[in-house]
Amino acid sequence: MHLRKSDRDGNSPTASWQWGFVFLVGMVVLIALSGCTPARTITGGSADPTNPANWLDQAEARQRQGDYLGTVGALENAAAAIRSLPENVPSEEKREAQRRTALLRAWLHYDRAEYREAMRWVRAGDTASPGDIQIRRIKGLVAGSLGNRSQAHEVAGDMIRTDRSDPDADWVLAVLDRAQGRYREAFNFIASLRPDHERSAACFRDKGLIAEHLQEWAYARRWYAEAASSQPGNATLLRLDHPRLEPGPADSDQPIWLADDRYFVTGSLSAYAALALNRFDQSSDPVIHEFWAGQVVDAAGILLRMDMDRAWSLRARGLVFGDKEMTRRALKDLRKAKNLLGGQPRQDGRIEAMIGHLHLVQEQPEEALGPLREAVDLNPENATAWSDLGLCHIMDGQRDLAADALTRALELDPLLATAWYNRGLMNLHAGDLDQAESDLEEAARLTPDNTDVARLLQQVHLRRRQK
Repeated sequence: MHLRKSDRDGNSPTASWQWGFVFLVGMVVLIALSGCTPARTITGGSADPTNPANWLDQAEARQRQGDYLGTVGALENAAAAIRSLPENVPSEEKREAQRRTALLRAWLHYDRAEYREAMRWVRAGDTASPGDIQIRRIKGLVAGSLGNRSQAHEVAGDMIRTDRSDPDADWVLAVLDRAQGRYREAFNFIASLRPDHERSAACFRDKGLIAEHLQEWAYARRWYAEAASSQPGNATLLRLDHPRLEPGPADSDQPIWLADDRYFVTGSLSAYAALALNRFDQSSDPVIHEFWAGQVVDAAGILLRMDMDRAWSLRARGLVFGDKEMTRRALKDLRKAKNLLGGQPRQDGRIEAMIGHLHLVQEQPEEALGPLREAVDLNPENATAWSDLGLCHIMDGQRDLAADALTRALELDPLLATAWYNRGLMNLHAGDLDQAESDLEEAARLTPDNTDVARLLQQVHLRRRQK
């Protein structure tokens, strides 16, 4: 038994964390309990909650503020309101509500790179409103994103036949090229586009994404700024410039625009994922820590679906899964990331440290030893990796090596409860009850609510009485 890394903040090592690759709806409650409120609360306010249009207006507002959960909640309420419409409601009104729902759902999934689901809603929109120009636009973009060349060209051709100056045709063809890996061709298609409609922000964001992939950093920054300027309600957004998830030169930092200093609205999703990972690493508040964990996992998942910063997205997501000891998912992501990064310059050792830690959690010291040795070689200042290496040596019976590693961990970080606990465990096994008691009392002082520390300290006291 050993303490998790989070025990330096007083958390239980047996705490579980169960959710998949997107946010938990329950996260809204957790955020509210911590004193952090979402961009909007899920309520119909003073508007008539039986009117689908009110919920759809709210869904649009929340989507503009990057509030994914709020958007989904409002759309679910809109769907319920549509189902409950009385029979005497004009059919045109019902079809319009269905059209708006389909359009919002399609854009929501397009923004999240969930293109097959987006196409399902495009078809629903086509059924509700055949020939609708707004549905046609998102249909072309989704078809292009799926690499459906014939359908994308068909939509683009229809746009040109309707209006030869329509910039959306080139947007659709650029997205098709992007899906097929022809980023330079996509860049050439989209470079001169100046959209002027209700989805201009999305077009400029796609332009920025293509430029970012090509490492055209100045173009990316310019087009992301235009995306923000085209975003309704942009005056309330906070701009931050931040390094991207994949390390690069200083001039590769990219802008992001946040609502409430946390919800991603537009800009570089890679930079947002890096920001979220930093805030996840730095947060000591358990609920805020969970919130940023969700943001990292969600942003990394979108980047992976877009085939952006693949190795670094896997690394970020794997580190979060590992911190929560979602072992199977963490190891899968981290091993993939390690393989993809194999030919790159030496990294900071976090992948190796987490892989080793997770093998220790599974009581597999033989599998843990190599990654942990590599981790401390890559980053000799990683106190947690030294502590885990010490535990690994305890488990394989190498007491001298364990003592050296744990002492090094405590030299680097005297507040690391895991190292005090592991050294207390080592001294208990060696029969050095005085030192074991001293180490475990320090662990207990740092994590007073931890039951594992208390239980081991009781064993020391029991052994003393049996002498």
